[in-house]
Amino acid sequence: MQRIQVLIFLVFFLFTFSVSGQQGTDFSGEWVLNKEKSKFQVQQLAALEQAVVRIEHREPIFKLYRTFTFGGKEDVFSYELSTDGKEVESQEEGRKLFSKLYWEGDALVFVTRIIAPQGEAVNTVYYRLLEKGQVLQAEESFRGPRFSYDNLWVFEKR
Repeated sequence: MQRIQVLIFLVFFLFTFSVSGQQGTDFSGEWVLNKEKSKFQVQQLAALEQAVVRIEHREPIFKLYRTFTFGGKEDVFSYELSTDGKEVESQEEGRKLFSKLYWEGDALVFVTRIIAPQGEAVNTVYYRLLEKGQVLQAEESFRGPRFSYDNLWVFEKR
């Protein structure tokens, strides 16, 4: 009987811990790239002058707006997804995109499958908050028919 009670307690504790870890993590804020702490395999990112990410996160809705500055010109991208892992289809410049966002432990995982005339590619980004929520880390892995790369993006809260 005592063994069953301990087992029930452990299951309840682990369930509570995993749910609170997910719902208690709020990625909201404005984040500025720290280029020195980041690691890029893509050569074009060496010319990146500034990167700012703004996130509005009200579980389960996650909105990300990012602005890169290259040569004084801004490159803007945004998306809005639910953290339930449901895949959303969209079109962009003649490509089909299938995107989803889901929790994996303390990380939010953003996966986009890209179907283009050149073939299919997958971009996966693991978002994590570090240093008591003052640092946003994004581990990016891109795999495609023409090239593959891994980048580590480190942003500091503004």
